[in-house]
Amino acid sequence: MAHKYTNKKRREIAIKVDAMAKAVGGYVRTSLHNVPHIVTPIGRIKASICYFAKKDFWRIFYPYPAWQQTKITCKSSSEVIERILKLRSTLAK
Repeated sequence: MAHKYTNKKRREIAIKVDAMAKAVGGYVRTSLHNVPHIVTPIGRIKASICYFAKKDFWRIFYPYPAWQQTKITCKSSSEVIERILKLRSTLAK
C-alpha cells in the first residue's frame, strides 16, 4: 500500500534522505514498497538507513542485505552520523 503523502511531502523526504546520503557517504535506493533508503559501507559490510517520516525518526539496519539484522533507532540526523562513524570504527577492526 502506497503512502498517502502529497508530492510536496515526498520531495521534502527525498531532500532529507539525499542530504543524509551525502553526509554518510552512501547512495539512495528505493525499496519494493517505494520507500527511499540509504545504503552505506561500514567496514566490510553495508548498512541501510531509513527515514520514517510518519513518526519522524531514522533507523539503521545492518548487515544489509540479510535476513536477520541489528536495528538502531535514532531521533536525529546528527545521531545517525554519530552512530555510523562509531560502527565504522568498531567494525573496521
